[in-house]
Amino acid sequence: MALVHQATGWQAHVLEFHPVRGIQGASLLPMVGALSDDDKLSALAGLLRRRNHLDYSITQLTNRPAQTGHLGEYIASRVFHIRLHSSATHPGSDGVFTIGPLEGRPVNIKWYACDEGLLDVSTAGPADLVYLVVAGPRRDAISSLGTHRPLLISAVYLFDHGPLTAAISQHGARLGVATSVPRGVWEAAQIYPGGGSGMLPLTDEAARRLALFAPESEKATTEGSIP
Repeated sequence: MALVHQATGWQAHVLEFHPVRGIQGASLLPMVGALSDDDKLSALAGLLRRRNHLDYSITQLTNRPAQTGHLGEYIASRVFHIRLHSSATHPGSDGVFTIGPLEGRPVNIKWYACDEGLLDVSTAGPADLVYLVVAGPRRDAISSLGTHRPLLISAVYLFDHGPLTAAISQHGARLGVATSVPRGVWEAAQIYPGGGSGMLPLTDEAARRLALFAPESEKATTEGSIP
């Protein structure tokens, strides 16, 4: 099945639909240079209309806005048995663990499309706060200009607020938005891929659910190639 996207004044772009992988196609970059501003805006409007339909379907499924933060919280709550707060503006945390060694502890959930070594660290969170960070493929923290950041899960990290802030301060970094966390601290906190940690063991069910959101190259490694 093929979907044809048409915009005034430029060549139709054919996208191949795969029942598992979804919509794919050759890069639009070779033809972008020939487009006028009107053509670009027309094409963008059409793509955003398609995206709005997808976002609506996601909202119907999750009962939450189709934004990265909300989606990360939804996925984490289903994978790690977290009860989310009824208000998205609850101070200090997004929810609490309901089972296991962390039962009752507040958790701040983050989903970063790229694993760049940066973390938003609260300066006023509860003393027993933990951070559950879901991250896409690793890359250096560089300009996002011209890059695509698909929502994928390559790794999951678990940080205890106290030891985390101590490690950051030891390396002379400031706490707050986009705090630089030493790579060694990230590696020590990784629970997926892997078997989890003493604070949060990773069950087979949790690993299977996280693998649903892995990049295709990682899925092929663990599950075999998708036909």
